[in-house]
Amino acid sequence: MKIGILTYHWVANFGANLQTLSTVCYLKKNGFIPIVINWIPLDCELKYQSSTPVEQLDAHASFSETYFETTRVCRTNNEILDIIEEYEIDAIIIGSDSLFNIMKPSFNWIKFKKNVPTTDHVFPNPYWGDFYEKHNIPIAGLSISNQNSDFFKFKNQKNEIKKCLMNFSHLSVRDDWTQKMIGYMTDDLILPSITPDPVFSFNCNFPPLISRQEICRKYSLPDKYILLSFSGGIRSSVSEHWLKSFKKMANAQQISCVSLPRTFGGQIMHLDVDLSLPISPIDWYYIIKYSQGYVGVLMHPIIVAIHNNIPFFSFDHYGVSKFLFFANKATSKIYHILSQAGMLSNYYNLRSCSCFPTPDYVFDCIMNFDHSLCADFASAQAEKCLLNYSSIIKSFYEKR
Repeated sequence: MKIGILTYHWVANFGANLQTLSTVCYLKKNGFIPIVINWIPLDCELKYQSSTPVEQLDAHASFSETYFETTRVCRTNNEILDIIEEYEIDAIIIGSDSLFNIMKPSFNWIKFKKNVPTTDHVFPNPYWGDFYEKHNIPIAGLSISNQNSDFFKFKNQKNEIKKCLMNFSHLSVRDDWTQKMIGYMTDDLILPSITPDPVFSFNCNFPPLISRQEICRKYSLPDKYILLSFSGGIRSSVSEHWLKSFKKMANAQQISCVSLPRTFGGQIMHLDVDLSLPISPIDWYYIIKYSQGYVGVLMHPIIVAIHNNIPFFSFDHYGVSKFLFFANKATSKIYHILSQAGMLSNYYNLRSCSCFPTPDYVFDCIMNFDHSLCADFASAQAEKCLLNYSSIIKSFYEKR
């Protein structure tokens, strides 16, 4: 069976690339032919080109060329329909990632500018399977998230959204906020199961590729290091004093501090080692896997850490906004994962009004990490991932 994959496989985002690879490898391992449908909305492509250094864009493109069989680039629904026929695709997995993150135009009072959503954030689009009516190919949703979308604003499109969702032969979501959205949009006709991001099964699907020695030699990394990764902006990064205090405690334990840049670069923190771009997604994975800990923002570094039983502390910036500056942390995808894991002591939401965690508290969380709790949760998540894949394949055979 040839199975198409529709997701953010191409973007300059380490986690998006790795979740696609995990799915591709699972399908290959189980005798299927995965074909990544190369849907790249032009406005979204231009957005990444304007915010990401060229050399880092090239690293993601090279990763895609190395690990995926992709179709030619398509921009429209009709082109996707042509590709289904041209490549003789039998079924399509939509996901994983924040594919149901729908938005409306808004005004950012912090940056004082208007936000206009790109095509991938406007309903309808192919991530909702809106091509289904013209080609009744089986489609399934894999651990999709709405990334704290304020979905109640779309009640006027509820019937259209419901119609699209009812076409899925199987639908799973990544968090309870997205599950709530699906229930709302379908009048509780669909209550999708909550399933892990595919990176939680990465080691099950992708064979070990790079050794610790290779990674350390390539990036001039010390034998023992803790990674730190932060963003700029209001309340979204730590102070220079905080970093110096944390570094002093780590160095006292013969552990170096290493800054891990985001894909758009610019996070030079003057630590023991400041990594620079470009970094390939696969190297990024192993840099975290071979570390003594990760401290910083974003979800996929936390997933990689949990999956490999690496200590972490999450500084979270996700969540539906309330009162302009603050967030409802219960809508955050990271909060959802860590509440399931029972590891919220290793979590802080940057948009909360609670006290900022001190360097010694965060360092203590790293040094006294509960490896047993983490290993049990990681194992359970990997098993859920594999069962979810199996359920999707079963739904395809039932639909044919």
